[in-house]
Amino acid sequence: MKITEKTGKFPVSGPDSGECNGSGGRSIFTLIELLIVIAIIAILASLLLPALNQAKNKVRAISCLNNQKTIGTAQAAYSGDFQEWIVPAAQSATSWADTSYEKSWWGTLGGLKGKSNYGVVLKMENGVIKAGGTFDCPSEKVPFGDVLKKEYKQAKYIMNVISGTAIAASATPNPNTNYARRLSCLKYVSRAVFAADSQPIAYNQVMTGNICFFSFRHGANDPRTSNTLLPVAAVGSCNVLYMDGHAAGMKSRQLMLGPSEGSQRAYALTSADPIYCGYDRTQGQVLYE
Repeated sequence: MKITEKTGKFPVSGPDSGECNGSGGRSIFTLIELLIVIAIIAILASLLLPALNQAKNKVRAISCLNNQKTIGTAQAAYSGDFQEWIVPAAQSATSWADTSYEKSWWGTLGGLKGKSNYGVVLKMENGVIKAGGTFDCPSEKVPFGDVLKKEYKQAKYIMNVISGTAIAASATPNPNTNYARRLSCLKYVSRAVFAADSQPIAYNQVMTGNICFFSFRHGANDPRTSNTLLPVAAVGSCNVLYMDGHAAGMKSRQLMLGPSEGSQRAYALTSADPIYCGYDRTQGQVLYE
C-alpha cells in the first residue's frame, strides 16, 4: 500500500471515509429484530416457567413429607414414654373447642402448656399456629387463622382417629373413635395410616373417618369445595404418614381400595378388616377425659 499523493496518509474506510452506514458505523437492531428477540425470550420463558413451577412444587412436596416423617418420629417417641400407647387424637372431648390445644395430638407432640416437646417445631401466637413449623405444609396456600374464613384453625395435617378421642364418663363410647390403643394393635404397620394432609374446609378437626377430609394438593390443586365430596376428581396427591414412619404421596384411588364400593370408599381408615386399615380394632380401651 502506498501513501496517497494528496494527503500523505493511509487510506481508511469508516466514519471518516465517507462510507458511513447511517449510524456512525455501528450496527443496530431494527424494530423487527428487537421484536423477534422479545418473542424468543417469551417463548423460552413459557417453556421454562412450567418446569420451574414443577420443580418448586416438588420441593414443597418433599418438605411436606419431611414434616410428616418428623411427626412420625415424634409419635414413636411418645409411645416410648407412655408404655407404647399411640398418642390420642384428643385427650379431651372438647379439644377442638379449646384455644390452648394442648390436649390435641399435635399440641401433645408439640409440648404445649409446658409438656415435653417430641422434636417438632410448633409456635403459637394468640391461639393460632405460626407459619413455617412442622405442622405447616408448604404446599398449602391457605394460612392459619380464622376457621370462619375457612382458614386453618389447627394443624395442616389431620390424624386418623384410630387412637381415640376422649369422651365424658357419662357418654357411650364408640370403639372406632373413643378407644385408646397401643402399638400392639398394629397388624400391618406399613398400611396403618397415622396422619395425612388436611383440607381447610374440614376445619381441621383432629379426627377423621374417611378420606374426604384429606387434601390432594401436591402436583395439582384439590378442586373440591366441600369435605363431603369424594376426591375421585382430584388429580393431585395427598401425602400420607404411616405407623412404620414412612410417608408417601398417594392418589385418591390408592386410598380407596377395599372389599366393596361403599359411599365413602375409605377402607384405609374405616375397615374393620386389618388387611385394609392396618389396625386390629378389637383391641383398646375407652378413653375418658
